[in-house]
Amino acid sequence: MPSTAPPTLRPGLGILLTLALYVLMLHTSILKPLTRMQQAIRRFSRGDTQVRVPPLPRNEVGQLGEKLNHLLDGVVEARARVELQNRELLVAKEEADRANNMTSDFLATISHEIRTPLNGIIGMAQLLTLGNLPPKQAQFSRVILTSAETLLTMIND
Repeated sequence: MPSTAPPTLRPGLGILLTLALYVLMLHTSILKPLTRMQQAIRRFSRGDTQVRVPPLPRNEVGQLGEKLNHLLDGVVEARARVELQNRELLVAKEEADRANNMTSDFLATISHEIRTPLNGIIGMAQLLTLGNLPPKQAQFSRVILTSAETLLTMIND
């Protein structure tokens, strides 16, 4: 069937058809796959960690989609590692808190148990220093009193 277009429009029609085919090819091989990648990224960022870019044409854009899927897999794996580490840190913190509380309870109990007899030693040493002791024994009782008072100060701190 012969063309009905005037002879002067025939070369322009060929260019227009070529351009239309080029745009269709561009849309099919680049724009549509990029839109799919963009949609996958949007869904992933909203929390859909199972989403992946569907298979794309075997060209550079398709390779980009494969790399994007690999990146998404890496993000999911990294999140899982971080969540595991956070759980492990929480367990370690709870254990450290328990150990700290046990240490505090132990020190409170021990300081009370030491403070009672230490007060007895201080009281007896004070009585000794008030008595009529020979100089050497008076010096010994002052050393006992000073040492016991120093020890009591350390326990109270």
